[in-house]
Order: sequence, then C-alpha cells, then structure tokens
Amino acid sequence: MRVAVDPSSWHTPLSARILTRWIPIALLLAAWARVATVVDVPYMDEPFHVPQAQAYCAGRFDVWDPKLTTPPGLYWLTLAILRPVALAVTALAPHLPATTVEHLAEFFLGTTHQQQQHASWMLDAARTAAGGVIPPALCSLPILRLVSTVLAAALLAVLTATMRDVAREQAVDRALAGAAANLGNLNRSSSSPTPMALSSASSDVNADVEVDMAVKTAMHQAANGPLSVTPGVAAWNAVNVWMQPIGAFFYVLYYTETASAVTVVAAYYLARRRWYWLGALVGFYSILIRQTNAIWLCFSAGATLVARIRHAEARRLLIATARSASSSATTTLPAWTLGTCPEYTLASWVTDHVAIVTAVASRYRAKAVRVLAPTVAALVGAAVLARRNGGLLAGDKDNHTFSAHIVQVFYCVCVVAATVAPVAVTLPDLSAYVVFTLRKLRSRRGMAVMTTVFLAMFAAVAFTTYEHPFILADNRHLTFYIWKNVFRAQPLARYLLVPVYFAAGWFLYRRIGHDQGSLWISVYAVAVSLTLIPSPLVEFRYFVLPATIYRLHVIEPKRWKLFLESLLHIATIVVMGYVFTSSEWAFEAQSEPGVVKRFMW
Repeated sequence: MRVAVDPSSWHTPLSARILTRWIPIALLLAAWARVATVVDVPYMDEPFHVPQAQAYCAGRFDVWDPKLTTPPGLYWLTLAILRPVALAVTALAPHLPATTVEHLAEFFLGTTHQQQQHASWMLDAARTAAGGVIPPALCSLPILRLVSTVLAAALLAVLTATMRDVAREQAVDRALAGAAANLGNLNRSSSSPTPMALSSASSDVNADVEVDMAVKTAMHQAANGPLSVTPGVAAWNAVNVWMQPIGAFFYVLYYTETASAVTVVAAYYLARRRWYWLGALVGFYSILIRQTNAIWLCFSAGATLVARIRHAEARRLLIATARSASSSATTTLPAWTLGTCPEYTLASWVTDHVAIVTAVASRYRAKAVRVLAPTVAALVGAAVLARRNGGLLAGDKDNHTFSAHIVQVFYCVCVVAATVAPVAVTLPDLSAYVVFTLRKLRSRRGMAVMTTVFLAMFAAVAFTTYEHPFILADNRHLTFYIWKNVFRAQPLARYLLVPVYFAAGWFLYRRIGHDQGSLWISVYAVAVSLTLIPSPLVEFRYFVLPATIYRLHVIEPKRWKLFLESLLHIATIVVMGYVFTSSEWAFEAQSEPGVVKRFMW
C-alpha cells in the first residue's frame, strides 16, 4: 500500500547541511594539508603501510612486508580510488600550464630542489597510468593520506544515513507503542473504509487481516514520515559520532582505522536497509582490511535480526490482542519488541532473551535464514582465506598472540564513557547513580549482587591484566605514560579504578537503555568483548569502532547536550592536533638521532 510521504519531513535545511557537512569536510581538508606539510615523512605505522601501498601502485603484488598484521584490503581500496585519478591525469596532463605542474610537484613530491628534473612529472605520470600502473607521483605520502581523508568524508555520509535510519526505526517503535495504546483506533489507520468487526467470530480472518494492514500502515507511515528527531538534529548527532577524537585523529594518516570504520558502518547500513547480500559483500571486504571486522559483521547481522524479529512479533501480538479487544481497548507491548530497556534486572533480561529465541525457533525461522545466510557465506569465505594464509594474522605473529584480556573491556568502557559524557553523564544521571548505589547498599540481596560483581571485576583485574612489550617500548603513545605513571607507579591503582570502571559501565548502560533494548545491548556487548579480549596490547584506536557503534545508536534530541559534546570533541581534536604537529612538542630520541618523534593517541 502506498502512503504519502511528506518531503519536508526528511529535508535537512541548508544551514544544517553547511554546518554538518561542508564545514566539517573543509576543516578536514585543512587538517590534512597541515599534517601533510608538517609531518612530511611516514610516521608510526605509516612506514609499514606506505611502502606496501606504493608497491601495489607499482604493480608489484608479490611484495609483502612480513611485519604487517592486517590483510591487503586497505591497499586494494587505495588502488580503486587512485586508478580513476590516474586516468584523469592521463587526460588532463597535456593541457595544464607548466607553473601549475611545478607547484603540484613541489607539494606532492616534496622536491623543490629538483623542480627542473620533475617539471614533466605529470606527463610521466600520464604515460605510466596509461600502462595500467599508478605513477609514484599519485602514490606519494600526501596522496595516500588524502585517500584516508576521502574515506573519512565518505564515513560522514554513511554515518549520517545510518543515524537517520536509526531515528526512522525509533519512529516505527513509537508508532507500534501508539497502536498498542489504542487498539480501537487501529481501523482509522487502515485503508479500508469500513469499521473492523473485531468482536465477530465469523469475521476473525478479515479482522486479523485488517488489523495487520492497519499496523503495517502505521509502521509504513512512521518509516516514511518524520524521524524521531528533526533531520538537522539527526545530522548533528551523526557529526558528533564522526568527530569522536580518537577516530578523527586518523582521518589524515594512512592507517587502516578510517577504511575499516567506513566499510563496517556501510555494511551495517546496508543490512539495516535489507540489502543483506550487498551488506555481507561489503562486510567481507571489511574483513580484508582488518580481521576483527568479522565480529562486527556478525554484529550487523545480529542487530538487524533483532530489529526484524521484534517488529514482526509486535505486529503478531497486536493482532492477537485485537481479536478480543473492545473499541476502546489498550494493551502494552513487551519492552523488547519496542527496542527499549526500562528494566535493569537479570530476570527481565532472561525473559527478553528467552522470548526472542522462542519466537525465532517457532515462527521466524525463514526470516532468520534470510538475514543470516549472507553473513554466514561471508564468514565462510573469510575462513577459507584465513586457512590458506595459515592463520588470522598476515604477519608478525610472534608479537600479536591471543589472550584472555578481560580488563581491556573495562578500559574501553571508560574511553567510550568519556567520549559520550555530555549525553550520558549529566546531573540527573549522577543523581540516579547515587540513588541506585544507596538502594543496593540498603538491601541484603543488592549488597550480595554488588559484592559478587565487584569481586569478579577485581579478579579480572588481578588475573587478566597484561603488560605487552610494545606498551612501554614506545613513548610516543599516550598509553605509555598512563601505564608508566599510573599502573606501574602505583600497584594498587589498577584496583582503585574498579569502581570507575563500574560507574562508567552503569552510565553507558543507562543511556543506551533509553534508545535500544536488552537484546541489542547483548549483541553489542558480545561484539565488543570478542573484539577486545583476545588482544593483549592496549591502544586507544582499538576503541574507535566500539565508541562509534555505541554513539550511533544514541539519538540525543537536546541541542545543549549536542553542543557540549561538539565542544568537547573539537577541543580534544585541536589539542591533540596541536601536540602532534607543533615543533614545541616534537622531540628526538637519543637512540635515533635526527628522527623527529611526536605524541599521538
């Protein structure tokens, strides 16, 4: 059935588009130019990625650096982006003025003292590109970093689309709740002009059909009508996701972080839009960029299946209730079918999970197969490639072993809570935490539960804290100073932080519970745990995807909170950018004279 769509309900005003699209991209390009000018040599992990990409640009696909641990997906994606550029150079090179060629050579090649030698570099590049190889001038360090910057702009677009889809899903959930609150008015949403005779036994089938049509109409109207927030607010939420400081830092460096994030989020968006096979294909490619993305592909399938099942179950429950409902009847759907988590008890969690498992096993097996089959196929393909490779790691297997690093999840929880603090840790939240704590302390059962939880956390800290050799081997990472000055300097510090871990987790759980149900939270928690626990090394960039996926599902309608969050992100990005590019913070190590070192996440 067709439902008229109000075009203005999805239209983003021009001012919002400028603020949430063009200004961020302009600032991103300015940041790229700044880093390309100041940090003109490959830095940190770039000495591994850049030569490998340049080897692929030269057509030498048999060359591989054994120190690289990730598959070659980043380099193939780079070729896919640069190849059209090379062809464009082939067409434009003969028509550009010589002075323009010299300026481009100066910036991209960094050969101001050899401009005479490289004055014809673009013509040479054109001839090379015509032979099917990416010329060195188009595979230089600034250009490779620009590839990450282009992918970052694509990430902003994908995040915006996904955030709008999450807001659309929230509108559908509200429509279902509204339908349940007034079953007697469902026929008014139906396309049938006659009232529904729900009380007549002879018309049960017709009544069921009409109620189902009415519910589908309400859901369709919600899905194609106004979002749960205005388009401008949805775009602002997306920009704040995109500006999370740790991820944003790598937008101007040639790392796997940005390519990984854009492919993971794109695969998730496609799955949400029910393009399951295309989403699985993009998800499969994300695994070729970073192996742990296989877990996020499973998350995409699991979260999508949860959404499909709970909407289908909500329709079924409405039809079943409407059979015996009076014209003014109301009902309340289970919270898990509406994507909320108002109950924070173990019993409610168990009930929700049993309910969806029962629903899938008895009524939605075909739906589950349609959602999960493409992901299973992608994972099988990835497993075949891993087997041919001799393992999950591409190289340097001695320094990247598996572990049971449970406390890594605690670190991640703190980092995510810090990045979303303006929307998750406000005065009402602090007050609620105090009330929660007092209630637990006053109750024997509550005290027993809290004691058990804290003992488990203390045990995790005591037995699963790892000090990887790399963490104290490089003083350019912030983790070096945190570990050296906190965890090593004060042996009890790691235990004193347990209440901080618990509080951070509580605030995150409380905030996400307003927008997502217990089932989604479980899928997310499992994905984060499987991603982080096997890694013994602690790096802030490992928390980029957990933070991105979490914030992507928190739709904040209050502008003052969004403003504070934007302010926090911008301030952190500016400070880290200044520290990274400023000569005042750069230093030389005695062991490596002449090599400039810079601080980074």
